Amino acid sequence: MAKSKKKLVCYNKTDEIKRTNKNYILDYWKRTGLDTSEKVQRLELRIRNEENKKIPDMDFNQLDNFEHLASLMQTNFLKFFEFVESDATKNITRKKRITPIDWNSIGGVLLDKNSTRNTSEIWSGKVSCKQLYQIYLCTKKKSYFDIAFDIAFNIDSVNWFEHMMPVWRDELEKKNGKNRDGEIISNWKTTFTEYNEGEQIVMHNDTSIYSPWNN
Repeated sequence: MAKSKKKLVCYNKTDEIKRTNKNYILDYWKRTGLDTSEKVQRLELRIRNEENKKIPDMDFNQLDNFEHLASLMQTNFLKFFEFVESDATKNITRKKRITPIDWNSIGGVLLDKNSTRNTSEIWSGKVSCKQLYQIYLCTKKKSYFDIAFDIAFNIDSVNWFEHMMPVWRDELEKKNGKNRDGEIISNWKTTFTEYNEGEQIVMHNDTSIYSPWNN
């Protein structure tokens, strides 16, 4: 598994059985009615114990329960093993998600999952969301909003982000006021000069580069 906490392995199980001479697996397949006329492809999920601990209902005594296994797979595949539908939307987090497995035909349900993400990591992400969203309000450049939304999505805080947007807007208006056109006044309009693909904000009055993702 190398250093990954979660890993998918896909391989030809029929050929693997021939190499290892585990014919009892073929016999089991036949007894369960599995069609072995064609080669069987196996998709295997390998997860470390720290990932197991995120799912309170994970039960090692039910590993022979088909629906429990399907539930564990479905829960771990969420936001991990999915495709997105190609469309004109540039923000990948807003694209329609496509699951490669028809869970309705297999069985199982999504289980509750506790995040073990470091608290300081979540705090840093939320600080970045606020800063980027307020920069977006002042510059009207949608790229800042898109990145703020992506960060909120990745720390599982989209609802929080949407709730805080009007709060941050009011805070910025009270602090800086508005001009004749009703636009928020801020020195960010003259301080921030450019944004590039490397996720860096270059300052007028400083030679350093600030990146919220490096905090």
